Amino acid sequence: MSEQSIHRAVPPRELAATITARSVLRAGWAVAATYLAISAIAIIELWIVRRYPVEAAIPLLALAVMGVALFFLVRYVSWWSGLMYLAVGGLATFAYVYGLLSIDPTVNDQGTYLVNRLVIVLLLIGPVSSRLIHGVLWCSGGWLLGTLATMAAQSALGLSVRPGFGPVVSLSIYLTVIVLFVFIRRDQRRFVPDFSAIEVETARMAGQRELEERAVALLHDTVLSDLVALANGKSALDERTRARYLSDIGRVTSGRLEPRANAGAEGDGTDEDFRQELLAVISDFRWRGLAVDVTGGEAMSARLTPAAADALLGAVRGTLENVARHSGSTRAEVFLEVSGPDLSVMIVDHGVGFDPEDVPANRLGIRRSLMQRIEGNGGRVRIWSAPGAGTSVLISLPLEATDD
Repeated sequence: MSEQSIHRAVPPRELAATITARSVLRAGWAVAATYLAISAIAIIELWIVRRYPVEAAIPLLALAVMGVALFFLVRYVSWWSGLMYLAVGGLATFAYVYGLLSIDPTVNDQGTYLVNRLVIVLLLIGPVSSRLIHGVLWCSGGWLLGTLATMAAQSALGLSVRPGFGPVVSLSIYLTVIVLFVFIRRDQRRFVPDFSAIEVETARMAGQRELEERAVALLHDTVLSDLVALANGKSALDERTRARYLSDIGRVTSGRLEPRANAGAEGDGTDEDFRQELLAVISDFRWRGLAVDVTGGEAMSARLTPAAADALLGAVRGTLENVARHSGSTRAEVFLEVSGPDLSVMIVDHGVGFDPEDVPANRLGIRRSLMQRIEGNGGRVRIWSAPGAGTSVLISLPLEATDD
């Protein structure tokens, strides 16, 4: 992928909106925990001030059980933990109200806010399922269950049923928040850009740009070099050279970047095809007046995959082209060697040299047609050069795997 492409992952906008909304709504769990703590402190204070008997531990125990259920809800968010929370919460609410009012019935009239605390804790269950709108059902279910448990405890003690308005107000506010988030998420499609679609389009454009650069590099490596060789070569072309020129032109005009067919090459083996093509490249530059000395000719018979051989031929042609046009030298040396699983080709000239760090990013000969094509086939390129010290280019490519 081109360096212009985006590497930072962007979540789909609907998923991001759901995560945000549920995170805000789950803040209700912190409010529920705060309600439990305040209720426990209030019970302890009444226990001390009004000298409640030991049975006052029952409401405190119910608050502790409710706290444990809330912990598991937060820790394991799912529909079954939500059902567990409501079931345990309903029983804890009944025990809490029954224990508190059995000790001090006056709280039913004077401390309704304290009686209804666990109802609010239950309705703050929030959206524990995958869909945000389902939070309406969960919260309503928690409020209904807590209210019924409170009324059942009051009726069991023969007291007047006082559900209170605090839980109703809390439920209304909480449900309003949920509904607002649902509508905001639906309306955002008109106002918030789809970042995931933008990323896909950016990646597509970056890929298209890279394809265009590869096409230009292909043109640089083949047709332009062939035209220069034709202009500086013999007046008459042999059939094999003519076939190779036509093959190069066909690759460019077809718009395909696959390795070119070895048209007109003698022999059926890939190693022989590569040898003949490499010798043809060297011969082209000798016609142009560049003396090319070759060492390690036996390595020309090394077997490469068609793609790797094509990339290597293009790299050698491009490097020798740079020597002929920019080095100021009339001589180049080509060393070939098979070392372990790789074929290495070193091209050396004793020309003016250059500073590799100063090569512009748009220099296709180095950046695209040489390094990128070799690295794209599992190889590597190293360049040593300095002003006045010549240039050495080492190209290594893996040999074709055999079945032996």
